[in-house]
Amino acid sequence: MKKAKAADVQSEVEKLKFLDKDDLRARWRKMFCKEPPPALTKDLLCRMIAWRIQEKFHGGHDKATIKLLDGLARGEAAKLDTSPRLKPGTRLRADTQDRRAARIAASGDARASGY
Repeated sequence: MKKAKAADVQSEVEKLKFLDKDDLRARWRKMFCKEPPPALTKDLLCRMIAWRIQEKFHGGHDKATIKLLDGLARGEAAKLDTSPRLKPGTRLRADTQDRRAARIAASGDARASGY
């Protein structure tokens, strides 16, 4: 079997735009091995099939993302920590117009650096 290339994947996704809803539903059955939900619009069918095509080529979500999405789907509130994490000993540097400041992070929390 021939290995797909990025251009082939992009071409396949582009072709979806020109399929009608019945053709998209047939494509869904082939890709997902089940009937598509009847309420899905043509746009959503197209987007979800495109996602699957790209997922097969590029790979899916990592385990942490899958765990987060599963928790959200179950209604569990997820606390996202968006602050940067630095290893102790990481050198931080800030350059301004007239001076340079350097600090070493003492903990894994970037906010502890004192900038």
